[in-house]
Amino acid sequence: MMIEIKNLRKEWKKGDVTLAAIDDINLTIKKGEIVTIIGPSGCGKTTLLKLIARLLTPTSGSVSIGGDSNKRRSVKKLSIVFQNPVLLPWRDVKDNVRLPNELNNAEQNNNVQHRINLVGLKGFENHYPAELSGGMQQRAAIARALILNPGLLLMDEPFGALDEINRNKLNLELLKIWKRLKSTIVFVTHSVSEAVFLSDRVVILSKRPAKIKEIADVNLPRPRELGIKESLEFQEYVKCIREKID
Repeated sequence: MMIEIKNLRKEWKKGDVTLAAIDDINLTIKKGEIVTIIGPSGCGKTTLLKLIARLLTPTSGSVSIGGDSNKRRSVKKLSIVFQNPVLLPWRDVKDNVRLPNELNNAEQNNNVQHRINLVGLKGFENHYPAELSGGMQQRAAIARALILNPGLLLMDEPFGALDEINRNKLNLELLKIWKRLKSTIVFVTHSVSEAVFLSDRVVILSKRPAKIKEIADVNLPRPRELGIKESLEFQEYVKCIREKID
């Protein structure tokens, strides 16, 4: 699903004070592409993601998803995964995953077990969030986001709270899911290494008000395994992007 962002600006107003969070963002994301948004802390990465998700209204400019700028229709085409899994503690894995079906009056058995298997939680269908590790909870949140077959998956630092081992595992799982489902993914992260490993392109934002400082193409071969991080080419991408952020 293609995304077209034109002249996007978001301001926050408090009394007589106006603070610009992002300004003059122009970006086209192609269908099936993985694009990562990275930049200094507090620069507006999450604000941009929320504007794409229609959780915020732009001050000016527009966001078109799949050629459709209509809010009600296009919002059904996307799912979002936050840094915290936000699972309902009184529901087990399968009931948390099927929640979007219930909210959208979809078939109750539609894709539930398949999505649980896809994220590597087969055998944990009847476990409650308190019985799962942080990484497993995030897997459940991803399965829930995928249940309605979104053409666009938005991810706001979904692995930021995990240790490096679990983060690497979920990076690999995400690439496997992307390969199977062909969704467009927009991914916010603070990790340059994660951005390079996942992405087709990395969008580097400036300090607030955020503007696009540069867009880096990542021409590393796919499929990608963790060993690629040891290559000189990978390290050069990381170094170059880190220097542009700094």
